[in-house]
Amino acid sequence: MRFCLPIQKAYRVAQCKKPHTIVEELVLPAAVDTVTIMVGEDAAKQLLKVPLSDSTISQRMEDMAEDINNQLICTLKGKDFALQLHERSSWMKLQTTTKTPILFVISFSWLSLGNSLHRVYVLRHEIYSYLHEEEYRLADKCIDPDFIARLAILCNIFEKLNILKKSLQDCNTNILQLSDKVDGLKKKLIHWKTSISDGNCTCFPSLDQFLKENEMVLKEDLRTVIVQYLTQLHIYLQKYFPENEVEPMQWVRDPFSAEMPPRFTNQEVEQLIDISTDKTLKMRFQVQSLPEFWCKTKEEYQEISTRALRILIPFTTTYLCEAGFSAVAVIKSKYRSKVNIEREMRVAISKITPRFDELCKEKQAHPSH
Repeated sequence: MRFCLPIQKAYRVAQCKKPHTIVEELVLPAAVDTVTIMVGEDAAKQLLKVPLSDSTISQRMEDMAEDINNQLICTLKGKDFALQLHERSSWMKLQTTTKTPILFVISFSWLSLGNSLHRVYVLRHEIYSYLHEEEYRLADKCIDPDFIARLAILCNIFEKLNILKKSLQDCNTNILQLSDKVDGLKKKLIHWKTSISDGNCTCFPSLDQFLKENEMVLKEDLRTVIVQYLTQLHIYLQKYFPENEVEPMQWVRDPFSAEMPPRFTNQEVEQLIDISTDKTLKMRFQVQSLPEFWCKTKEEYQEISTRALRILIPFTTTYLCEAGFSAVAVIKSKYRSKVNIEREMRVAISKITPRFDELCKEKQAHPSH
C-alpha cells in the first residue's frame, strides 16, 4: 500500500499544479502532526516510511504522464480525431533563471473586461444618481452623463457577448451549433440597431435604467455612435463567420429532409438515400445526439458516417488551448525553471485518469523506489 501513496500524492500535486517539494515540505509534516495528535507517535512514524521526496514525486509524475499518453494512443488508434493548434499575435515572455523565455498566450477575456466595465459603470452611476439636486450642476462638469450612458451600453453588450462565449465553451459543441448561436447574435445586432435608432433602449437594461432614473433622453449624436458601433460589430462577425458557410453541412444535422449536398461520391449519395428512407433510424435520430447517431450508423453506412463525423469532430473554440496556456503560466515560474512542462501539463489537465493499480504493481517489485 505504501508504494501507492507516492503516486496518489503526485497526482494531487499535478492536479493542483504545485511544486513537487510541497509533499515533503508541507503535506507529510502536516499528516505526521495530525496522526501524532489523533492516533499516537507510533502510527505517525509509519508515515515517515513512505517515500515522498522531490525525486520520487517527479518520477511518479513521469510514470503517470507516460501511462496517460499510452492510454490516449490506444484510444486513438484506427479512429478519426481532431488536433487543435492555436496561435495568437499577443505574447508575453516569462524569463526564467536559465534565461530561456517561455512564451504563452495572453488570452483576451470578454468576461474579465466586461466585469471591469461593469464595476466602473456602477461606481459612476452611483456617484451621479445619489447627488442632491443642487449638486447636479457641479456633477455634470466632473461626471459626463453621456460617458456614463456609453459605459452602460458597453456593459450590456459585453454581458451578451459573455453569454455567447460561455455557451460556446461546452465540450460537446460542434460547428453547426456554434454557427446557430453566432447567427442568432447577428440577428440580435440588427434588432438592437433598429431599437436604438427609434429611441427604444429597453434592449439594454443598464442604459434604460440610467436614463429613466435621471429623466434623460438618449441624445441623437449618442444614438448615432451606438448604431455605428453595433454596425461595426456586425461587420466583423460577418467577416469571421460568413453566412451560408455551413449550409452544405445541413445534411449532417438532418439527413432525412436536407437537400443532397454537392461533390459526394456515388456511394455516399446512395448511403445517404438509404438513411433518409429508414424509419427506424429516423426514430433513433430523434432521441440521440448527432455524434452518437452517426457513430451508431458507421458500421452499416461507413462512408457517409465517416464524412459526417469529420464535420462534427473538429474543435469549435480555442477554450482548451487557453486552459493549457493558463496551466503553463501557473506551473512554469522562475522557481520551477527546470520542470518538465510537457509531462506536468499532461497530468494536470488531461481528462484521462492514470491507471493507479497497474502503476502500483510495477513499483512493488522495486521497494527501494
